[in-house]
Amino acid sequence: MIEALDLLLKDLMETNILLLEKLLSRFFQYLMRIGHGKEKINSRGKIEIPCSFIIPSIDEKIP
Repeated sequence: MIEALDLLLKDLMETNILLLEKLLSRFFQYLMRIGHGKEKINSRGKIEIPCSFIIPSIDEKIP
């Protein structure tokens, strides 16, 4: 089942890189920016999670 989903997503994205590998790579880069103090902080001194990492529920809209 997972393999079939991966093949479908590869076709849609026209890539041979595993989707999970691609997502983890982006997340890893984000964590590295946090660790090196290069990620932006808000007015309260907090790091905000990028909207691209947020998966809304069916009823929820991303701001």
